Amino acid sequence: MQVFVQTLVGGLGFGAIYSLVAMGFSIVYRTMGLVNFAHGDIVMIGAFIAATAFMSSRLPFALAVLIAIALTAAIGLVIERVLRPLENRDLDLMLIGTIGFGIVLEAVATLIWGATGRAVRTPVGASPIKVAGIYIQPYDLLIITLAAVAAAGSAISPAPSWAVSPSASCPASRRGISTAARTWSRSWCSPSS
Repeated sequence: MQVFVQTLVGGLGFGAIYSLVAMGFSIVYRTMGLVNFAHGDIVMIGAFIAATAFMSSRLPFALAVLIAIALTAAIGLVIERVLRPLENRDLDLMLIGTIGFGIVLEAVATLIWGATGRAVRTPVGASPIKVAGIYIQPYDLLIITLAAVAAAGSAISPAPSWAVSPSASCPASRRGISTAARTWSRSWCSPSS
């Protein structure tokens, strides 16, 4: 039974990571009706940047994550700026564009970090926590907690107006000023974090 519960907690940890990535997909899709096929690759680049800053540069983990968030938001903004001219033309071209950006990001990651995996030491303590005879990794608890907080936050608080529609509740849109550009930029930067 202990092995089952330990495996269950580990699985919840992996599921929590997937749920955080899915929230990013959701932001882009709800905002623009577009599936960003490069999203997973942006997340991968963020993970590599955070791991490099944490392991090689010896920065504190929180600072490494903040740097990764900023750089992946910049990547998302570049992708958005390239795809924006296609906004009212052809959805298929935009989808192909996200696939192309994903391929480019994978190639860049291979060139910079190589094709072999690397171990990253845990940032929250290596020794497991024993609860009722079950050993739980602190990192799993951290990820599950972060995902639960993010999910609760998105369930409790309403989506910001820019994440629902380019002109849903913005006073500028009522005066005839388009807010689509701002909406696009925010939604492409948000899933990277």
